[in-house]
Amino acid sequence: MTIDLDADLTFNRHEIAAAWQAFVDGRALPGAGPRQLILESWLRCQQYKLDPRGPLAPKLGDAEVNQIINAQNSLIRAAEETWRSLKESLVASNNLFVLADASGVILLVKGDKALVREAARRGTAVGHQWSEQASGTNAIGTAIAGNSPVLTRSEEHFCERAKVWDCAAAPVRDLGDDKLIGILDVTSAGDLSDQHTLALAVTVARQIEYTLHSQELAAAIQLQHWYRGLPSNRRRAAHLLVDRDGKILQASNELNLDSLLPEMRLTVDPQGKLLAPPNKAFKITKTSMYPGGEKQHTARWPGGVVNISLSSGDAEATDANRVNRGPFKSIVTASAAMFDLMRQAERMARTPTPVLVRGETGTGKELFAQAIHTISAQADGPFVAVNCATLTRELAASELFGYVKGAFTGASDKGHAGKFEQANDGTLFLDEIGELSLDVQAQLLRVLQEKKITRVGGTGEQAVNARLIAATHRDLDEEVAAGRFRQDLLYRLRVLSLTLPPLRERAADIPLICENFLLEMRNSFGLGRKRLSDDLLQHLQRYPWPGNVRELHGVIQHLYILSERPLLTIAELPLEYRDSRETRPAPNPKTLHGLQHLERNAILNAIDDANRNMSAAAKTLGISRSTLYRKMKSLDIER
Repeated sequence: MTIDLDADLTFNRHEIAAAWQAFVDGRALPGAGPRQLILESWLRCQQYKLDPRGPLAPKLGDAEVNQIINAQNSLIRAAEETWRSLKESLVASNNLFVLADASGVILLVKGDKALVREAARRGTAVGHQWSEQASGTNAIGTAIAGNSPVLTRSEEHFCERAKVWDCAAAPVRDLGDDKLIGILDVTSAGDLSDQHTLALAVTVARQIEYTLHSQELAAAIQLQHWYRGLPSNRRRAAHLLVDRDGKILQASNELNLDSLLPEMRLTVDPQGKLLAPPNKAFKITKTSMYPGGEKQHTARWPGGVVNISLSSGDAEATDANRVNRGPFKSIVTASAAMFDLMRQAERMARTPTPVLVRGETGTGKELFAQAIHTISAQADGPFVAVNCATLTRELAASELFGYVKGAFTGASDKGHAGKFEQANDGTLFLDEIGELSLDVQAQLLRVLQEKKITRVGGTGEQAVNARLIAATHRDLDEEVAAGRFRQDLLYRLRVLSLTLPPLRERAADIPLICENFLLEMRNSFGLGRKRLSDDLLQHLQRYPWPGNVRELHGVIQHLYILSERPLLTIAELPLEYRDSRETRPAPNPKTLHGLQHLERNAILNAIDDANRNMSAAAKTLGISRSTLYRKMKSLDIER
């Protein structure tokens, strides 16, 4: 730190007064003139076009002062604690104890009551501005300008009304990063003509720094203690643990800090508000403060948990800064429930036990299955996916278990390896397992029990080692009750199970998902960057999405391809999506009626999107055309 080394030189009040008069008159300075530090400050004041005989130390508005005081609460408390230890000596020596923030605004004035009143009359009071730009050469402002301790004596002040004071000031810094956070000033109406008072100011500033640092350590310990006591569901979303100054103390595993937060610090503005950093691909969606912060309703951020989600401001950054990464990188979410499901899936992947994934059509069941495969012991083996809804009763057994030469009319002369054989030493994913006939279910149960298959038309057994993951949108307990699914097979399948939430239950993820879709479409179709209007986003978040993410993808693709403008709006939605359906009661997915209702809407939407082309609609739904007709009949949809 640079200290005002020439501050103890003999001070000739008359010589400095003559030099100042010559300077403001624009004449050559007589004699040696002021110290170099003071002359440089006078020159800056001249550049600021300050009137040396004008008003002094303007006061900020009450609202702004209150915001600053609230934001600097920790600094003020540390200064008050230091003042209590120096009170007697400073009052006895007729000195004022003055604290300012890093911009020169007075935060605290302590001392003899009469001297405090006199100082207030001359502008040294809480809320008054003592930067060089506002009040000319003075210890506080000049210490800020030079970022070093300064002694300023009466005639050395640039503004005439300040010449009654002698002042010594020293910077107060954050011991963590050496950032200037305030100025400690010792002011007297007497004569501070040597370095003793300057040394006192430096010492007091250091004491404030150490006191503040101790308070911050205590607050950090309290914050960590509070954080560890949070319920586990409060810590599952992507989040940061942030202290009162925006410093990141801890981050959840889902966040890639290298790409999201290269500076490892969020911004706390002058009013003490916690802000998301500018031009970043995420935004703060919720903050949770440690006990007392929320109840006090103060503007000052006291530290706590910051939950993170990607913003819609920069689609290009979505892929690099996706909240969730690793084997689940294809699942775009900031939902605590989804992160919990991912952690469950990771644990399930450690064993070869079958997994049952339940969820409505389009909720991402296959994505979870692929992620489980990727982190399992079978990761080096193949991942074979079969949509059981596309298999006819006659062909299901031969597709799953294979067949021998001549097993049936049209069979290959060489025979055929079934899906279990193709998935050997890997993972077999049976989507829509509830569509299998009872006889095929019986054969599947035998394979799970014995780890052997027999090809259709054959007699020999063949060992297979394929990890089974099954998925369904149906309530299999209801299917068992109706006699359409084997209870013993259900018991084997659902030892480990996951139930994926529908999109309508995680509507907060829709902006992230849409942003990801737009980036993918930009890369695929090359039609430039496009984004959704705020009104459109809100509209999409209110829509029930019976077809879930798959249905949403189709709508966003429609918007991206057909819109000629970069901003996508509600007016460009397909007609059937323009009328908001948020007033319709959401169906209950746990009942058969609710599932039928969802399935019926998904089929109708797929048919409309395909312009009544049944083959295209069936492909969109991931089923065969014959299955589509069968479902249309059962759901009373006219052909």
